[in-house]
Amino acid sequence: MANIQEVLLIGLVDGDPLDDLLNQMNSEFLPKLLGEKNWPEGVKKEFVAQLHKFMAALTEASHASKGRTTLYIPNEDLSDIEGAAKDKDLLQRLESTVIYWTRQIKEVTSNQHSQNSAESQSPLDEIKHWTSRTTNLNVLNIQLQKPELKRIISVLHAAGSSYLPGFQELEKKIKAGHEEANDNLQFLNTLAEPCRKIENSEPKDIPKLLPEVLNSVRIIWELSKHYNTDERMKGLLTKISNQIIKRCRAKINKDDML
Repeated sequence: MANIQEVLLIGLVDGDPLDDLLNQMNSEFLPKLLGEKNWPEGVKKEFVAQLHKFMAALTEASHASKGRTTLYIPNEDLSDIEGAAKDKDLLQRLESTVIYWTRQIKEVTSNQHSQNSAESQSPLDEIKHWTSRTTNLNVLNIQLQKPELKRIISVLHAAGSSYLPGFQELEKKIKAGHEEANDNLQFLNTLAEPCRKIENSEPKDIPKLLPEVLNSVRIIWELSKHYNTDERMKGLLTKISNQIIKRCRAKINKDDML
């Protein structure tokens, strides 16, 4: 009992367990584990490699539940870029990290479309999708500018890593995707107010609102740079129909009908 406070960690998980574990790992365990000097070199190299893989998966899972894509940046000593580029074990760990980033970014760049036009989908859901996508791509774009991440890229560049060109190509896609999402959201927001009116209208008043809705659709069709494809416009009109049907259905009194 004399040293129980030093050897036993006691805490309370309050909120999301993944968030709590991620915070504990970053604040308590990573500094101790990565700072360990007494392990055999072979054991430590293998352990650190697996630890970074675990932290990358944990970081991704913790933020994915909030709709964000977060890249795990390993805490490695990269003060000497040329020296780091010659360290095969370190280089292998950094390449594994970049492979993981590449997979994450590919998922984001390939998921450019909202869900299919199910009966529950409305233009407001479409706006919500592009709002979330714009925020996610913006956060990802900021992460790509971090000095710690750029230092890892510099080490891989100095080592002539074959994994670097593919990652840098995806960086360009993130920037292009962010511009597209911003443009789409700007034009879709013109539908927000008239669609909210439909949500709160009586069925008999909906025809009066349709000219305003269709005028916004026409603006999107004629002026947007990316959203004005046949597929997206068809999906948008379907979502408008869904919203009108849903509103009319909500006002039907089944007892009166029967």
